[in-house]
Amino acid sequence: MDKIKQQAKWLPEDPARLHHWLRQHHEGVGKREKKLLHPACQALKDLIDGDGICRMLLTRAIDQVDRDSVEYHYLDSPETMVEAIDAVLEMAPEYDPAGPVCFPISAILVLTLSTPAGFEAYRNTDLNRCFKGILNAWCEFLSSERSTYVLHGGRDGWMSADAQAQLGMADYEHDPDAQHWGYRSWNDFFTRRLSTKGDPRPLAGRDDHSVIVAGCDSIVYRVTHNAQLTTKFWIKTQSYSLLDMLAHCREYASKFIGGDVLQAYLSALSYHRWHAPVSGKVLAAWVVDGTYFSELGEASGPPWIRRPPKGPSKTFDNCSQRLHSARATRAVYIIEADDPAIGLVAFVAVGMAEFSSSIIREDLRRAPGASGKPPPHVNKGDEIGYFQFGGSTHCVVFRKGAVDEFLVSPGDSIEVGQHVATAASAS
Repeated sequence: MDKIKQQAKWLPEDPARLHHWLRQHHEGVGKREKKLLHPACQALKDLIDGDGICRMLLTRAIDQVDRDSVEYHYLDSPETMVEAIDAVLEMAPEYDPAGPVCFPISAILVLTLSTPAGFEAYRNTDLNRCFKGILNAWCEFLSSERSTYVLHGGRDGWMSADAQAQLGMADYEHDPDAQHWGYRSWNDFFTRRLSTKGDPRPLAGRDDHSVIVAGCDSIVYRVTHNAQLTTKFWIKTQSYSLLDMLAHCREYASKFIGGDVLQAYLSALSYHRWHAPVSGKVLAAWVVDGTYFSELGEASGPPWIRRPPKGPSKTFDNCSQRLHSARATRAVYIIEADDPAIGLVAFVAVGMAEFSSSIIREDLRRAPGASGKPPPHVNKGDEIGYFQFGGSTHCVVFRKGAVDEFLVSPGDSIEVGQHVATAASAS
């Protein structure tokens, strides 16, 4: 689990707050009336019981946690893990001024993710199939009216004054006088639309095709040059692997060799809809299934969750962002820009951890190489899709020489429609 998930408000920055939540959750699980597991969690339990490899990997991942280095960790078996996850499926994330736990399943699994066995376990195809079922089940709850119980004005509600100040609700469509602000579910709130009043996200260079804009409200992770077709993306020192990022679609991946990649991650408090960074024809737009909890890290677990060290703490490496771009479930768009100097652009919306689904705008969905109807056209700044609940990052990939200058640097906060890069002049 990398430090980005703290900076993005998916998990508390204070380890004590996370340990407190884990204790409370553990106590709550212990007090639950004994009942049948949710079918999605039962499927995970059945896999663990029936597949020795999966059972071995999860057991080892739990056993490999350095318990002396952390304040609290209650997992002692895969069965405990399943029971803890099962309790999450009837919960919606609550607001907490001290730091909300928006990733409850990650909070449960966090110390196992970066163990050697965890690295193997969370890449396992069968386990990921079960996690997909679990996350879909949670998404079903979060899309139901039952999930609106966290949308209120109390201290732990998302309608509290403190939460409103952080969310910037004036930018979004909502009815301040209606129950739950008029939202029908947690996911309805999470995927809220921008207000039509005023101009909360001004579009830069509306009539200037050389102006490339941000497609998401996000925090810049990195700008990388000279991208390669394939790399050892699972190694910390390696960069992006175009072929893996674009789901082994060589026809498109080969066009970006030597090009640039801009990656930025979204906050839990962000606007979660995506907009076109350029104007052009959408040649393809499809969803790629992948992993959910796969991380790169240290065998002893992420330093930020350990007891405070005597000396300066080492920042946990953020290289998992690159791993996610190649391995996680993601939506891939290939856009042929109207500006010939830009040419092809790939927009990749990547889910992380508790990620339920990427929703591509229906009229834009096209498998690679699809024939028939002409490719649909989008204008710069048009909405093209959105993330349902879960962690997220995104990459915008450009051909070699397409970008003359990037105007953003790692750590910069950017908003939809903001000028982030300028295209090279057409030769």
